[in-house]
Amino acid sequence: MKWLSIFPNSEEFQPALERLRAAFSSMNDTDDYQQMVDALTRGQMTLYHLTDHDIDILTVIKTDKDTCFVYAAQGVGLRQVTPIFIERVKSLGFSSIEYQTYKKGMTRIIERFGFKRLYRVGHAHFLQREL
Repeated sequence: MKWLSIFPNSEEFQPALERLRAAFSSMNDTDDYQQMVDALTRGQMTLYHLTDHDIDILTVIKTDKDTCFVYAAQGVGLRQVTPIFIERVKSLGFSSIEYQTYKKGMTRIIERFGFKRLYRVGHAHFLQREL
């Protein structure tokens, strides 16, 4: 699988942001989306494009010393990429993955991989998996 970092100064950045907007489509406002864009621009989060056969996912990640936090994911192949993503995060030494989603279907997919619901804030569901 190919993991490409997309930086704010690259020509792929704006088209990727437009694709990611769909991850926030169930919301009535755009505050969380704009906070993500601002954090990406400041370098506080990282945008990745994951591709392989039948996989085309954009994901925004923030990390601290122990946790990899998936702020947004959008695209095709989430079921296929999730076990690979879990192993990659684990191999990097993180002790947990936290996931935020606004979509009920995404919540159900992530739960199949051992993620547990932590809480909900507005439209956002927060899930976690210990590694």
